[in-house]
Amino acid sequence: MAARVRAVLLIVVLALAAPGSCGQQDVEQACVAAGACEAGGVDDASAADDPLSALQLGLRSPLAAVSGEDADREEQEQSPDCDPFETCENVASTVTDLQTTAKKKTKWIERCEKKAKQQKPLYGECRCIHYVKCVLLKNKWKSFNKESYCKLGDELTDPVVALSGAEAVTSNDAAQWDWIWEAAANNNADECGKEKEHFCALLCNPKCKRSQDQLHIHTKRLSDAGKGVRKALQTFVCSTAYTDGWANVLTQVRGALTKTVVNYAKAKFVKQTQNEFPKVFSQVRSTNAGLKQNIGISVWKVICTKSKKGYVILATTSFLENAVFATR
Repeated sequence: MAARVRAVLLIVVLALAAPGSCGQQDVEQACVAAGACEAGGVDDASAADDPLSALQLGLRSPLAAVSGEDADREEQEQSPDCDPFETCENVASTVTDLQTTAKKKTKWIERCEKKAKQQKPLYGECRCIHYVKCVLLKNKWKSFNKESYCKLGDELTDPVVALSGAEAVTSNDAAQWDWIWEAAANNNADECGKEKEHFCALLCNPKCKRSQDQLHIHTKRLSDAGKGVRKALQTFVCSTAYTDGWANVLTQVRGALTKTVVNYAKAKFVKQTQNEFPKVFSQVRSTNAGLKQNIGISVWKVICTKSKKGYVILATTSFLENAVFATR
């Protein structure tokens, strides 16, 4: 508790001593120096209103916001070696329990899931729970169009081979992974089936702003804020302001997510033909897309007119999951 108080006092001093010059990096360093939090990325767990919890999750806290800076604070976190990040293949080769029986693998999962329930950023081997469940174990494998994927409940779709996240997909192999987004779209059919797509979205979080370093796509119902994002994107792509290709939608997304830091947002409308699902990775990794590598991707169903309907693919560098999805 004392460490948390020291951290808050340091943050306040930084903010008041040099208004307009105290960025998130300064605040995080103060927090780390006080021993109240760890520097680094984001957990998929909920970000509390507590400013220190927000800092641990890499989000803008109320105290950090007083600086008034509106620069891209995420550039450093988007470097190739950002932290936290774990190469799960290396974990599997060094952790003894993951080289033995399914029973020991399950015990390992239970230990890590216990840590995950504490709603703190995961570091080290426990960032590989999905990898162990979906690559080292096969009891959750399903088939989709002759491809195998891992279904973790009704809301999560993972590949069954090592693939850390969207950042690991390049223009060279994007086409071979397009199918997994359609598989995810067919998950959670009760809440997000074909007649309910507009109530939901698909989403994978950016590198270092997620709890697991094995690609996992969420298929979930939208929160009120998420509905606001969908409406803003739909209004934009259905208007004459949008022509074609990737467009900057930072204003639209920020307007819908007033409590979430968003510093990069590009979107593209893909018209639906004959009920086809868009080739998401191919669109994102197209050589003319010009997007950042370490992005999170989300897919939103939109309807302009009876003859113009389809999907908006949104690329951001922000953690949107808790903001855009409804809680149960």
